[in-house]
Amino acid sequence: MWEEIEMPAKVKNLGELKSLVQAHKDDFSAPAPAEGYNYSPMFLPIDTQGKIPIQISTRGDFLKKGVNMWKQMNLGLVMAIAGGVFALVLLAFNPVLAAFMGGASGYFYGLHFRQKLYYYDIYKKRPVLEST
Repeated sequence: MWEEIEMPAKVKNLGELKSLVQAHKDDFSAPAPAEGYNYSPMFLPIDTQGKIPIQISTRGDFLKKGVNMWKQMNLGLVMAIAGGVFALVLLAFNPVLAAFMGGASGYFYGLHFRQKLYYYDIYKKRPVLEST
């Protein structure tokens, strides 16, 4: 069913390969880009317009950042709940302080929500390219 196809090799050693490349040097060079055209290969972008195409970090730096973000996320939730309860208690005594505490509680919940968005929706779903 499967036939073995033998294809004769054009080059049998390194010396022949070097001479083949020297003979066809013009065929291996990239074409000159046209005027006003920014040449950018598909897999190796060279025209990044000053932006960093990839961020490389060590595992320790990534974990340190992730653990700090997780702490801020959970601390923000605790502070928001505690501030909300304290605002309800203050409502009976001083409505102005209760409003201030309610605003602070909302601020801490906003911090919690922002960290949760980054932690669960952005960092968790991004592709990680690891190397050892």
